[in-house]
Amino acid sequence: YDFFQISDSLWAVRLPKVKWLVGSSRWSPWLEMEKEQWTDRLNSQLNFISDKGKKLSDRIGTLSSLSEQWSASLQKVLKQILFDKSENDEIKIQAVLLLKQKPTMENMGILIKAMEQTQNQELLKPIFKALRIMNPNGPLLEEEMTQEQIDEAVQVWKKWWSEKEVSKSLLDDASLK
Repeated sequence: YDFFQISDSLWAVRLPKVKWLVGSSRWSPWLEMEKEQWTDRLNSQLNFISDKGKKLSDRIGTLSSLSEQWSASLQKVLKQILFDKSENDEIKIQAVLLLKQKPTMENMGILIKAMEQTQNQELLKPIFKALRIMNPNGPLLEEEMTQEQIDEAVQVWKKWWSEKEVSKSLLDDASLK
């Protein structure tokens, strides 16, 4: 959902699969809400997943249970998991699998950055598979690959991403004119 403030007392929302905005003055109290008051419907599960004091298998199980869900807050938690150097690789793999289910350019960028931050082949494998959704010709991680070949594959993915970023910025610039 995308919300738009039309005036001091009028808000509109863009609903999925609806071609028009729905407006209401009933949402005007939102303007006065503090950021801390906004919570995601998955808030309790996301807090549990983020708590490193909880049992790893329970955190992974909770993360797996969210496979049919999506929200900006879930994406933020997945990103935090992937970029946390002290986080367990098992939960990072589960985070990659969830990002794979929502193959947006933003999520591909998260995966590229995660790929750049790891040498763990068990984590690189699902990252490469997820990236292939957007680039089916990209390399996969094979068991018999040497470290040099893995590094080359990482470079191929980084090159693909840099070309995608340039293409996206050109499209954005063109759409503004």
